[in-house]
Amino acid sequence: MPRKKQTKKIGKKSTKKQKSKGLDTLTLALYLISFILVVFGAWYHQIYWIVIGFIPFLVALWYEHMKKHI
Repeated sequence: MPRKKQTKKIGKKSTKKQKSKGLDTLTLALYLISFILVVFGAWYHQIYWIVIGFIPFLVALWYEHMKKHI
């Protein structure tokens, strides 16, 4: 028996929003603040500024993680 020719089904594209692969404004701002605090602390040899600089970095990582699971 001859096989039927398979045709592509043309349907609606999904209406779900595509998740952006880039970083949003809040995450970039938090990374920038973290970078500035770490560089400032390293430049002036102030360890507590370097430690405080990791707080916005960790918040940005947490925010990105939570965005993926919503």
